[in-house]
Amino acid sequence: MLPLFIIVLMADIVSGEHNDGTIKTLLSRPVRRFKILLAKWVTTLLYTSILIFITALVSYAISGIVLGWDGWTAPILTGFQASATGTFSTDFVHTLPMWQYLLMSVGLSWFVVAAVGTIALMISVIVKNTATGIGIMMAVLISGPLLTSLGSNWDSSKYLVNVNFGLHTYLEGQAPPIEGMTLPFSLIVILVWSLAALAYAFYHFTQKDVY
Repeated sequence: MLPLFIIVLMADIVSGEHNDGTIKTLLSRPVRRFKILLAKWVTTLLYTSILIFITALVSYAISGIVLGWDGWTAPILTGFQASATGTFSTDFVHTLPMWQYLLMSVGLSWFVVAAVGTIALMISVIVKNTATGIGIMMAVLISGPLLTSLGSNWDSSKYLVNVNFGLHTYLEGQAPPIEGMTLPFSLIVILVWSLAALAYAFYHFTQKDVY
């Protein structure tokens, strides 16, 4: 659900300036366009961090009230490796304290949501209608599980960013949808797509006519 929240917030961050008619006023200020968009991207990362922090805090409070406040040092088994072909390896299985495992989970969540926010920023720069931007990003998210289910029949789909959003499956030892997908692989794919989206957003915003 977290990517959905960030999409609603970020899809409007630039296109909303067009909807409100404030884009001309914004760009008429003696500030370079590069700095304007950089400020909006930093805002995206801040929103992401705040969203993840509040979610983790609420989850901590609810789980503590319902299940008690003990168990943060309880050992958790992780490192199971399952492949798309059905093989299963326990060579790298090890234990982690609960709090460390949860921090890793929160970190992976932040990485995915930040990537979604960055791509949403690019879409917001390209399109001038907020509803259109939200629709495009929703299609990106919804198509991810569909492409994942078809992954075994389309090997190249592992290079699509939305197929790699399920980073938690690696912590849980679930089999990747496509052979060859690993946690480092998915992190790199998401990072490359995010950097490409950010670079194009800056190019479009600084070089193209956005009036």
